[in-house]
Amino acid sequence: MQSLNKNFQAWNGNPTQILSDVIVAINSLKSKIISPDHEINILEDDLENAAVPNMYLGYAFEQKIKEAQFLSQELEIRKICMEFVKELIIQLRERLPDNIEIMQLVNLFSVQNMLKVSKSKEIFKVLEYFECKNIENIQLQIEKINFIKWEFVEDTSKFWTEVINLPIKYKDAGNNNPFSDLAEFALKILSLPWSNAEVERIFSQMNIVKSKLRNAMSLKTLNAIMYIRYGLERHGKCCHNYVLPNEYLSQITSSEKYSDVCEADELDNILSIL
Repeated sequence: MQSLNKNFQAWNGNPTQILSDVIVAINSLKSKIISPDHEINILEDDLENAAVPNMYLGYAFEQKIKEAQFLSQELEIRKICMEFVKELIIQLRERLPDNIEIMQLVNLFSVQNMLKVSKSKEIFKVLEYFECKNIENIQLQIEKINFIKWEFVEDTSKFWTEVINLPIKYKDAGNNNPFSDLAEFALKILSLPWSNAEVERIFSQMNIVKSKLRNAMSLKTLNAIMYIRYGLERHGKCCHNYVLPNEYLSQITSSEKYSDVCEADELDNILSIL
C-alpha cells in the first residue's frame, strides 16, 4: 500500500499504469481472504459471504503467528486480519472511478502498446467515450505510427511529447505533423488527474508565495509566479540557471517595464515560453 501510494504521489508517474497497479493490489488482497475456487467479481460483488478467515496470509504473517505461540487465539487473530483486508479492499474499490472499464483502456496509449504492429480494437471505445470527432484520421495515424523510429520508446509522456513536437525529418511533404490528431488526444487523456497529490502540492506552494506578509498580492501576480515556478520545474531549471532572453533583460533599465499594456504582453510571452 505504501508503494501504491507513492506511485500516486510521484512527480513523473506513468498515468497509463497507475490504475492497473490498483487493480493488481486489489486482486493481491483478494487472494488472502477468498479461495481461488470461489468465483467473484472483486470490483463489484459483496465480500461478506465470500471471505474466509483460514486463508494463507503471507510468509511473514505465518512465521510471526508461529513464533508468537498464539495458537489458542490464532483463529481470532486471523478473523481480525481478514476483516482488515476486506475493509481495505472496500476502501480501494470506493476510490476507483465509475467508468473504470474505459479508464483501464487508457493503457492502450502507452508507448509499448502504441508501437506494436497490431493494436487492440478496444482503443476505439476510448475515442468514442470521449466523443472524438475525427476517429477515422486517428485510426490511420495509429496504423502507421510504429513505422517511425522514435527516440523515446521507454517513457510514455516523453514519447507523446516527441510525437506532438515532431522533428522536421518526420513531417510529411506539406511540412505537417501526420500524427497531430492522435498525439493531441493522447496528451489530453494522459493529463487526466489520477489523484489530488499535485493539487495539494500547488496549494502548499501557493501558501508559501502568498504569505501573511504578502496578503495583498493580486490573483494575476500569484498565478504568474506559480506558472513560472512550475514552468521552470518542467524544464528542469531554477532561478539560478534559467537564462532570461536578452529582449527581456534589456527592458529592466527602460521605462517600458512600467507600462501596464507592455507588462501584460511581455508577461504572456514569458509564460508561453515556460
